[in-house]
Amino acid sequence: MNRPSAMSILLLFVFSSYAWPQTELATMFGTVTDPNGAVIAQPQVTLLNQTSGLKRDSSTDSTGQYHIAGLPIGNYSARST
Repeated sequence: MNRPSAMSILLLFVFSSYAWPQTELATMFGTVTDPNGAVIAQPQVTLLNQTSGLKRDSSTDSTGQYHIAGLPIGNYSARST
């Protein structure tokens, strides 16, 4: 194998490794607060995909923050209880 061909194959492997982990999933995160801006600790958070109806639930931590990963791309509504 000549040098230009070997270099081309090497570059193909290097650049394809960067493209492989790309995905079409999203992560939504935020903080639940009351109307005065105070953090609300540990409420239930529900995300609803407006198109597919997919629903994901999570609880916040003691600082009112939630993090939901692995969501298909789309428009979501969020509600806390």
